[in-house]
Amino acid sequence: MEMPGVRTSPDRPLVANAVSALADVGVDSGVTGWSAARDGGFVARDFGVPVIVLGPGA
Repeated sequence: MEMPGVRTSPDRPLVANAVSALADVGVDSGVTGWSAARDGGFVARDFGVPVIVLGPGA
């Protein structure tokens, strides 16, 4: 199965808000790339919704 790639600009409010929320609870997170299968590529491609991966190990 092929999954469409997605890249959400770090300038998007979604990214800035996620980084800010993590900082509020003492988590220092950088914005990086990640390669894995997930539905976000379909959501971004088909609906134009910006997506990020955020969670343990992400």
